[in-house]
Amino acid sequence: MELIVVGLLTPLVTTATYFLLSKEPTLYKRMLSSSHGAFLLIPLGYAVLASHWSSFHTWQFYIWPFYLLLTAFVFSTGYSLLRFKGTKLVHLLQVCQLPVAFWYWVLGTMAITHDSI
Repeated sequence: MELIVVGLLTPLVTTATYFLLSKEPTLYKRMLSSSHGAFLLIPLGYAVLASHWSSFHTWQFYIWPFYLLLTAFVFSTGYSLLRFKGTKLVHLLQVCQLPVAFWYWVLGTMAITHDSI
């Protein structure tokens, strides 16, 4: 249970920290540079929903949106690393967020394909 809470809170804490520590004067640029945590939770929600719709034989149709959403997270993280205005120490939060992203990728893929360890 604790791992689930940590896995869900890590992207939210990262997003909130980036947003609060940003020195960007415009709101939309501040939101763009801090949105990668939210972009990480969207594929997880999709994987949960797609696991109910997909079957063992039709998972190929449902896996591609999951991978595209994860790609959006990667691009958003890259944008944040390059364009964030504020203290660069906040990038150390990626050390916690990237392993969570890896596990989201593994668990989401297994949920959609109905596979197990």
